[in-house]
Amino acid sequence: MQHTKILIADADIESRQQLARIVSEARPDARLRFADTGRELFKVLQEETFDMLFLDMVLPYTDVAKLKSVIALMHAQNGTRLVLVSEGLRKNWTMIALQLHAYEVLMKPYRDHAVTQLLETFQQIRRTRQALIVDPSVRTRGILRNVLDRSQFHLQPIDAETGRRAIRHTRKQDFEVAFVSHALSDMPALEAACQLLSRSEDRISVVLMDREVDETHRAFEVFGIEDVMIQPFDAIDVNRTLHGALGLWRPYLVNALAAERDSKREDAAQASRAA
Repeated sequence: MQHTKILIADADIESRQQLARIVSEARPDARLRFADTGRELFKVLQEETFDMLFLDMVLPYTDVAKLKSVIALMHAQNGTRLVLVSEGLRKNWTMIALQLHAYEVLMKPYRDHAVTQLLETFQQIRRTRQALIVDPSVRTRGILRNVLDRSQFHLQPIDAETGRRAIRHTRKQDFEVAFVSHALSDMPALEAACQLLSRSEDRISVVLMDREVDETHRAFEVFGIEDVMIQPFDAIDVNRTLHGALGLWRPYLVNALAAERDSKREDAAQASRAA
């Protein structure tokens, strides 16, 4: 059995002990290591890799530039998920989280429920999932593939330019997620989505891609469609949508980034209308 390896980097011994207790109770099989300075953190990271890193945002003796490159490398090579922890949030906390490729930001003292849900969700997002991208546009399929690569999920996508081709794919293998475009040429997107759902032996989460929201979207859940992802979309949209579509607990950071991004888009739209 592969144990989850977790590194807790925090100078505050009480916080380390509290987090270690919660993790040990939720995941008795977890292997824990600790670091109380940035120097110790880098030393430990040279010795082994970790599945999760809980990192205090004000860890003393930390080379920030080095930290960024090390964490980016860990995320790319080993899939390490970074969880930033802090006693209080700075103004630019979301920017820091993005720069460090963080998966979540937690406040101290910890809430048992938040940490437990985070650990349970981590076990799900680390799994490789088969995904189906159904869109007539090579460009759109390429954009979505790129966004999926930058998301927190490990997806192996297969392309289909029509609904019929997507349905044929389901005869050969199972998929856990399907992204279906509203711009299909051979059948309505809703029909394609319903056929994908009916042909799947296991539960499949279908996400419809569209360029605008209309009243019909409210009825999609009746057909088992989990969400509608509006174009243009980015990694924030994928993270938010897939956590919901797969029934996973959604990190606070995902919600904050989505709200912040949507606010900026609305401000830009208002400025454009005013001009």
